Amino acid sequence: MTAPEISAASAGATPDVRIEQGTKYQTIDGFGGCFNELGWSALGKATAADRQSVLSSLFGEDGCGFNLARVPLAPAISPWTAIRSTTLPAIWS
Repeated sequence: MTAPEISAASAGATPDVRIEQGTKYQTIDGFGGCFNELGWSALGKATAADRQSVLSSLFGEDGCGFNLARVPLAPAISPWTAIRSTTLPAIWS
């Protein structure tokens, strides 16, 4: 993707974007990404040095600087399968 062209507006032109530093509409707590068990499994197969490199690239100051992570909280597949097959057969069939 090419970078957008940034240039000064001509006198009297209506701005496309206006930044009002004194006006606060919302607070951004941070930036991050969504991580799941497949990515964690893949990361577990990497060498310790590669794992450190990946995590530093995401969360390090010289990387993306993520300070938030979204992770799934669902039960693991095998316990969920056991619950599904013994307790909730009508719902899952």
